[in-house]
Amino acid sequence: MLKMPKIIGVISALMYRYIFIFSDEAMKTSMARNSRTPGRLKVNKIKVYGNQMAMIFIRSWDRSQNIYNAMVSRGFNGEFATMKEFKIKKSEIALFTLAIIMFLVIRVGSEIIL
Repeated sequence: MLKMPKIIGVISALMYRYIFIFSDEAMKTSMARNSRTPGRLKVNKIKVYGNQMAMIFIRSWDRSQNIYNAMVSRGFNGEFATMKEFKIKKSEIALFTLAIIMFLVIRVGSEIIL
């Protein structure tokens, strides 16, 4: 629908899903580090943060492998299955245009009143 190669679309969709795994692992490791070393770090900060980043990467990699294996076991073959082809209808374009116009009228009207 966006006129780009399917592989780029699949990679983008998977990247969007895996970014939350990465951020979850980052939050967990930061909480663990803060609970073990409250206050300021007294050792080399670069080494501590480097070890934390390595742990985030390893744990995220492991979780993403488990998710990928679950997807493959459920029949994922590199494409996301859809029930129908998506096409934008004229009525949807008209509704979107109407919504934008209404937003602009409200925005301009509120500035005139105030």
